[in-house]
Amino acid sequence: MADTLVSWRSRRLLCLLIGLSLLVGAAAEARSPRIRVRGRPIILQIGWDNEAREFTGLLQFALHANSTRQAQTPFQIALWANRARTAITGLQFAPFNDSYEFYGAFQVGAYNHVGREMYAAVQLGIFNEVRKTFYGGFQLGAINRLIGGRSDFGYVAQVGLYNEIDGTAFGLAQLGVVNYNEDGEFNGLLQFALLNYNENFNGLLQLGAVNYIGDEINGAQIGLVNMGRTVYGVQIGLFNIARKLRGLQIGLVNMSRDGGLPFMLIANAGF
Repeated sequence: MADTLVSWRSRRLLCLLIGLSLLVGAAAEARSPRIRVRGRPIILQIGWDNEAREFTGLLQFALHANSTRQAQTPFQIALWANRARTAITGLQFAPFNDSYEFYGAFQVGAYNHVGREMYAAVQLGIFNEVRKTFYGGFQLGAINRLIGGRSDFGYVAQVGLYNEIDGTAFGLAQLGVVNYNEDGEFNGLLQFALLNYNENFNGLLQLGAVNYIGDEINGAQIGLVNMGRTVYGVQIGLFNIARKLRGLQIGLVNMSRDGGLPFMLIANAGF
């Protein structure tokens, strides 16, 4: 009987020590400001700041920030920022998203930046910027920038207040208040804004209050003021100006240096 009582008390003491050790370990982990993962696959990573060389799992969620060299997860979510050299994810969501490479469905935040290349369905935010390469569906925001010099961009539509392209873009539409492509080339169906400013335009229609082409347009311009260095197509507006006209001008005032008459009311044609 005495041996049984001692054995029961020993087991009770052992369980108490194990419970205390787990409690101390949990408290120590809670005091740690960061959780670090070194490339081992896990299901969930949840914490204040999550740091990972490689994260592969179902969800990476941070109350402050996620910082990874490579993230492979359906969901990377932070209440402040996501930073990743390479993000392969279904949804990257935070007020601030900064990735060097992004491959996934949605990047959603107030500020979205991709430094090298992006393949995605939608980039949605107040400020969106992709450098070098973007192939996907939509870039939607107040300010949208596709920049990188001699770069290629392919998309369905760029929609915002201010849209900028610095490179060669292939898309269906660019819709905004200002479309500014000083050193870029737009290849698509429709460009619509109060101000459309392009170096080159190859498409169906450029529609706006003021349409300007610095080099060459192949298509139609409809607006109050239409200007193009070399026009292959149609200009329709109050004032139509072309240095070289190979097409038709219809408007109140029509001007052309090469092709058609230098000054003509109502209509002018150059071939």
